[in-house]
Amino acid sequence: MLLLSWLLISGCAIHAPMSEMVMFKDKKVDGKEYESRMGWGLGSMTVDLTTDKLDSELCEGQTGDCVSGDEPSLNTHVLVLTEKLDRVALSVALGAPLGLDATVHVFEDYYMTGSVATISDEIQGQFIFQRRLLDGNPLGLSVGGHLSRLNWVAGAYGDNCTISCWSEHRNLNTMVAGIRSVFTLTRISSYGSTRPFLYLTGSYNYDFKVGMTYPKVGVAIGFY
Repeated sequence: MLLLSWLLISGCAIHAPMSEMVMFKDKKVDGKEYESRMGWGLGSMTVDLTTDKLDSELCEGQTGDCVSGDEPSLNTHVLVLTEKLDRVALSVALGAPLGLDATVHVFEDYYMTGSVATISDEIQGQFIFQRRLLDGNPLGLSVGGHLSRLNWVAGAYGDNCTISCWSEHRNLNTMVAGIRSVFTLTRISSYGSTRPFLYLTGSYNYDFKVGMTYPKVGVAIGFY
């Protein structure tokens, strides 16, 4: 029952925006190039490594055992990369939380990403601007910054808890900014083939409402 409660109202980290793989869609094999057109993020997880400041803010005044809202996101992703829209990619995140994101090639090696996700009946959002440094053959790398609207959640439960125990959980909406990087590793294969990839993200963030600095890390695997 506690697991069901967590799925319904937990304050998950915002999902990994897999549309960022458009930065690495051009594949090179023996001097020849081809593009990815579809992809599948088999599984991803992102974790906000928050501090006790968040627990104190969320759990103040709660009775019983308090569960704070920095649970990891757990998702699978459908990634759309099309030849007709060479500068744009779209990704749908299924799991906890549900989300949608898109990445646009702005100019030269600069990209912009926007994402939204639903957390406890609230909307989270993230805006990322970054520069690609390596093109993904086989190593990909980008560095940039982000501005995010997040929703932390906490709830209290007692010894005889049912799902109704969560009816008075607390939401904390806040703005977060930070520096962020993406690293990818793919296996060079034959021309025209689908490649497996490893996708890693890391950021260092500041929460303006809580006054907290904290890192965030993510990992995903898939094919594109």
